[in-house]
Amino acid sequence: MFSSTSRACRRHPELLGRPRWLSASSVHRREVVKDNIVGTTPYHRSYLLLRHPDPPATYPSIFDSAFSPLYRDLMLRAKLRGGLVNFWWDAEAESAEVEQRQTRDDEHYPATLFAAPDPLHAWRARASGPIRVDRESTHAVEVLFDASAPAQAREADPGNALLLVCTHGARDCRCGDTGGAVARALKEELAARRARVGSADSGGKGTHAEHVWWKIRLGEIAHVGGHKHAANLLAFPSGDWLGNLTPADVPLVLDTVAAQLKAGSSRISAESTRTDTAITTALPEPLAPLISNATIWRGRMGLTKEEQIHLLEAHIQDPIPSVGRARGI
Repeated sequence: MFSSTSRACRRHPELLGRPRWLSASSVHRREVVKDNIVGTTPYHRSYLLLRHPDPPATYPSIFDSAFSPLYRDLMLRAKLRGGLVNFWWDAEAESAEVEQRQTRDDEHYPATLFAAPDPLHAWRARASGPIRVDRESTHAVEVLFDASAPAQAREADPGNALLLVCTHGARDCRCGDTGGAVARALKEELAARRARVGSADSGGKGTHAEHVWWKIRLGEIAHVGGHKHAANLLAFPSGDWLGNLTPADVPLVLDTVAAQLKAGSSRISAESTRTDTAITTALPEPLAPLISNATIWRGRMGLTKEEQIHLLEAHIQDPIPSVGRARGI
């Protein structure tokens, strides 16, 4: 069964923009021509993630005070400090980990804040949490939005990744349809890769849990902006944003995330063996975009539009086409 938003997309294909889906059964196919989307990540220095007990497919279109007074309060405080706030759902959480549904007067969430004090060297991203956020702690949360030195912050583990796909269908049908398909494909592909590692390891999961595929966690996130770029994916701790994704892109996404995790861990290890003088006189090369393609990489947390474009240009051979149509991969 398809949701009402799915039916709306099929009745009005112009809603889907580029790439246009030919039918509900052709979600794995796309046109060759796609938009250049580099630089479409809105500038922000930090991102506060509130873990919700329900998936984004169940959320209303708009997060007004009737849905979440706490969200509205946090969003206003974050905006003044260059931060963003959003709900996400942990697609891999055990039932015991899931928070109980709450009343409007007892609203609270486990929350993690990612910050980008040095976005070009994104393996140095900072993380705060998980912490409990409720209506009594909103003032204390304000200090977490200082991207240069978040209170209670630690260096985010460069060896672990959190991938969040926007599946907020009530906000826009493209996010529900395309985002949902990509989220399912990610879950299936990651499970298959873990199974292949497991079948090759007679010692059981306890001995291969350190493999890269167990260092990637999947989730779904509410509206991030850029419906026409669906499916959108946010990767933490680096803060890279991807768009125009389809299920066909999922193997590439996982391959590049694994490579980024390895690169980040290697650079952290190398920095830990240097002296302070060496670090200041020989800065490492910037971390490359998660996927160096102007039709897929939207940008990165902590970078302006111009900085996002410049970073991508430094990692591709061909000049980036002007905003509009660009050849896909």
